[in-house]
Amino acid sequence: KIFNDSIIHIFSEMGLLSINLENILNGEVETIAEQISSKLREIFIERKRSFWFAGYGETTTKVIGKGKGGRNLELSLRIMMKMNPEEIFSFISIATDGDDGNSLMMGMITDNILKERTTNVDLEKYLKNSDSATFAEDFGVAVRTGYTGSNVSDIIIGYYGGLIENVNREE
Repeated sequence: KIFNDSIIHIFSEMGLLSINLENILNGEVETIAEQISSKLREIFIERKRSFWFAGYGETTTKVIGKGKGGRNLELSLRIMMKMNPEEIFSFISIATDGDDGNSLMMGMITDNILKERTTNVDLEKYLKNSDSATFAEDFGVAVRTGYTGSNVSDIIIGYYGGLIENVNREE
């Protein structure tokens, strides 16, 4: 919570519209991805402008294959799947200990540019083998820090700009 609040404070000090999603990471990763993507769209409609956001907690996931990955990597992939090709977004989900699942990665960064380079069918292939770390490797979007010595919760940070034609570019 302290880290999350600090991120929101930094965004605000920079003059950016920032939304604190607080303890949003609480439940099964697929459900949480749907909740987050819907929440981002709702906030955009309400505020009528792009914004930065942060949240924390811990999701759960069911391992269904022999791949490498973890709940943060999977959440980043699932968020990307939920976004439409016309939406502008950037999203990172990280494990504060520096090791998400069996991946030796802290997490991964996804955005609308990466979404243009792949399809949901491609993403499903990675997800059905619990192999989100291989996706991060294949597309060069892995975040690696090594072991951090801290394990307080998972953290998400991102930007949502709505549909490309509706973006308020003044931020």
